[in-house]
Amino acid sequence: MYVVWNRSGAEEALASARSVRRVMPDIAIYLKSAEPIDEAIAKRWRVFDHVVHVRGLRQSYSDKFHFLTGVKEKNVLYLDSDTYVVSGLRDAFDLLGRFDVACAHAPVRFGGLVPDDPRLPRIPASFPEFNSGVIFCRNHVRVRRLLRTCRELHSQWEDPGNHTPDQPALRCGLWMSRISFYVLPPEYNARLCFPTFLSGPARILHARLPEPRRAARIANQSLLPRVFRPEDFA
Repeated sequence: MYVVWNRSGAEEALASARSVRRVMPDIAIYLKSAEPIDEAIAKRWRVFDHVVHVRGLRQSYSDKFHFLTGVKEKNVLYLDSDTYVVSGLRDAFDLLGRFDVACAHAPVRFGGLVPDDPRLPRIPASFPEFNSGVIFCRNHVRVRRLLRTCRELHSQWEDPGNHTPDQPALRCGLWMSRISFYVLPPEYNARLCFPTFLSGPARILHARLPEPRRAARIANQSLLPRVFRPEDFA
């Protein structure tokens, strides 16, 4: 599932979706767009099973929290458009047999609002932000309730027009919810635009990379514990 605002975001999602299709040919891929996708473009993008124009998106980072709306599949993976899937993800989907949600810690633990910001619920600083660009989840009422809570929380401190970060809302929503969730290792959300530790194969690269396939080869040249810097992929 991808949620984008405009043609530029849709083009980026197209490249990501092609990487998904290469390694998981039988998975359903959705694109939701705030702008209509004309028929000629949609035909070119046959990698998507569903291209949906969603009216009423607010051009806010919290728009992604609508990703389950209208989806019938039992298990869902939300991806930001700047992702590249390197290999199959069946084992990550298997987590959803036990957990409602699986996502990874954000490399910058508090990149948005600081933990003691008075607008936030009181949550221990030891419970940091989760990256919201890769989310495995069950399509279940508990998860839909969590996403609704995230939208409501984000609206409480959003600064319209400045693209207020959405991760504080996800952090608070997870803390306040009763869902079960699992913290993915960084190999399933390799934020290569930050210093990154990997051990074993990187499965999902998450950064705007000039050459994603080359970055995947570099990241997985060795599967031993290793550390990368952003300049390694420039």
